[in-house]
Amino acid sequence: MLFFFLGPPIGALTFGALGAASAVLTSQPEGTAGMFLYSGLFLVIFSWFVGGLQAFAAGLAMAVFAAATRRMSLVVPVLAGLLAGFPFKVEEKAGEDFTLLLILTHAISALACGLLAKATWKL
Repeated sequence: MLFFFLGPPIGALTFGALGAASAVLTSQPEGTAGMFLYSGLFLVIFSWFVGGLQAFAAGLAMAVFAAATRRMSLVVPVLAGLLAGFPFKVEEKAGEDFTLLLILTHAISALACGLLAKATWKL
């Protein structure tokens, strides 16, 4: 449940921060970085609709792995996050920059939740 409740808001904030950094580094039109930053803040409210399923899948993958091996691995949720972000490229036919942004957002959010889970539950 940790992944489901915390993963989407972390993902929304990560999306805003990475998008703003990307806009600054790639010399996008003026105001693009601010748009990404504010969109990340405003998307926190709707983040469970957008990322709830992906966060649940990453949490489930980590829980199943932990139950089977009696240890927690951060690789499992990060891989699940990477796999959860990949379908957006196929579905939306997004450009490479935006696809990388989505995949990194999923992976960073899954890593943050995995670190919280590992710190909370000691196996």
